[in-house]
Amino acid sequence: MVGTLLVPPLPTALAAGTPDISLAKDMASETLFGGTTSVTLTATNSTADNGYNLSFNDVLPVGVSLNSASPAPSQIINNAPAAGQTTLIWENVSDLPPGSSFTITYSLDHSTATYAVGDSFANSAGAYLNTDPRTVPDFDPVTGVATGDFTGSDTASSSTSLIPFEITKTEPNTESELLRGLHDNQTLYTLTIQNNFVNPTTGFVVEDYLPAGLEFLA
Repeated sequence: MVGTLLVPPLPTALAAGTPDISLAKDMASETLFGGTTSVTLTATNSTADNGYNLSFNDVLPVGVSLNSASPAPSQIINNAPAAGQTTLIWENVSDLPPGSSFTITYSLDHSTATYAVGDSFANSAGAYLNTDPRTVPDFDPVTGVATGDFTGSDTASSSTSLIPFEITKTEPNTESELLRGLHDNQTLYTLTIQNNFVNPTTGFVVEDYLPAGLEFLA
């Protein structure tokens, strides 16, 4: 079955709170079909205000599930906020003093019955904290949406495309620099193709282009 791009609803957030934190979401732009997708959430407090009881949530679309996480979520709510979606919640994982950041890393699996090669999926995350060290952000126990008790917040979303294979190119010299001198200074380039995990591609044809000044030796 061909999958579709599912964009979950954004959690409630303040346009500019106190502290006015920022959330960055780094998700692999491409994922091998049947493989895992790496995600990093980083909340940063660039203000002079103290932030306490930092909490996160992330809404996974239909057909996407958690593989692993560090730290592990404090709650996983299935079918929330909509049927088939999953909300991950990390509650009160850290304080966020001025000039500091806190990062969560996790990986996601996708259903090969829901998605096909060429499809993509997106998900949206939020970070929430309070200026009061005694107040922890609240999340609705049914929907997982942030409902209150936060004075600062930010949201971020990202997507990944499911690809049939990927190719990487490596060269061993430090900083990828090669000394001048025809035939005197040689290097070895290595091309590696990683196939997908479900329907492997066959009959590869690889093309590589040498820039001016390089000569193919073998």
